[in-house]
Amino acid sequence: MKNFIVMFCLCFVGGVLAEDPNTVVCDEIIGSGNSICYLSIDFDTDLSNDDVTYGYMFEAGQSVTGLDVIDALAAEGVIECDYTISTYGAFITRFAAGGRDYEAVWGSQAQQWWAYYTSEDGQNYSQSFTGAASRTLSDGDFDKWVYTIEGTSDFGMWVTDTNGDFDGSTYKKPENITGKPASSFFDSWSGQTRLTKVVEAPYGENTLLSVNEGEYAVVKFDHKVMDDPSNPYGKDFILFGNAFYTCESGWVDDDSDMSEFYTSGGIWSEEITVSVSKDGENWYTYSSGPFADGEFPTQGFHWDQDKYDSEGYGWTSIEKDFTQPVDPSIKDTLLDGSTVDIASIIDAYGTSGGGTAFDLQESGFDWIKYIKIEGSGGEIDAVADVTYCGDAQHPQPAGDVTGDCRVNIEDFAQMAADWMSCTWGCQDLQ
Repeated sequence: MKNFIVMFCLCFVGGVLAEDPNTVVCDEIIGSGNSICYLSIDFDTDLSNDDVTYGYMFEAGQSVTGLDVIDALAAEGVIECDYTISTYGAFITRFAAGGRDYEAVWGSQAQQWWAYYTSEDGQNYSQSFTGAASRTLSDGDFDKWVYTIEGTSDFGMWVTDTNGDFDGSTYKKPENITGKPASSFFDSWSGQTRLTKVVEAPYGENTLLSVNEGEYAVVKFDHKVMDDPSNPYGKDFILFGNAFYTCESGWVDDDSDMSEFYTSGGIWSEEITVSVSKDGENWYTYSSGPFADGEFPTQGFHWDQDKYDSEGYGWTSIEKDFTQPVDPSIKDTLLDGSTVDIASIIDAYGTSGGGTAFDLQESGFDWIKYIKIEGSGGEIDAVADVTYCGDAQHPQPAGDVTGDCRVNIEDFAQMAADWMSCTWGCQDLQ
């Protein structure tokens, strides 16, 4: 039964938006009988705002668990749900409903999960410590699943599909393209860890995925990568590989003076074809480029010339930002055959860690979650969502009055200045 509505009424109880069990709006009701229970799914981490609510009808006296309701809705094609069963009960890993599709993520950069809340009246909810498989529902009971987020990842999280000879050897591990790019890497020849530089690309174990002719890998983000014109230079995502600028002469070591070594005006790179998708099935291919990883080689850390001049070692511990694209206007200057010292290139990158950046606008997608990498012998290290402070994944911190995405003495100074000035109704005080 579609779009079934039993009167409509909303009320506030104890500061939480609540529902009268007798006046509940359901997106859909399934089942039959003289009793009804409800399943709400909230994708927005807000207990007071259900995104979808479903009703399940059953006969009085029939034993129905929370998991039974989920299974019944999934069997009817109303929702999709993935879960695992253990000795502790059912662990929900994914809900898809109402055009949204969120799954649990457990990793070093992101913790996201489905939290379970229950109510007997639809007004007072508490987090359930009884699993859905063990909770028996009665007439008028409510189950609520809320997507709970603690951090998010700016980088690709999962490899969801591959085609090719990915046998787990050094450059054939698909998982190598998840997580952030390598700012340093282990050099098996010297037995030392080296820094990733625009003239020295990362290589070695657990660093790159080599994608040969006819092979591909699909990586998925834990959130929607948006087509956002507010992003720096209008770019929306970045791919990193093992391209590097060629040098005129000499071996550039970590303790070299980057201002004394010059590029030859060329780049060593291999073309990787990139496609994007919302659902992992319908794709747009950047068939005319950009091609990864041929634009801006990865740069791991900031360089400080004054530090080198005084200490003989110019690298700082400040990592470059891999979610920021390089200013595309400097590309031609770096590749027109002119010689440029390495320190100047690092400085021209600004805060960016390099990479080949893409704009989603030409794809026609307002957002994507999947990126397909198809090769002809090239290597890929990572994929990143372009970010800025104030976007959906990176809200400005509370107390940031000046809008610089930092809370410091300047914010207090601005608040003090505003406090001492007339900022409203001034004309009435004249």
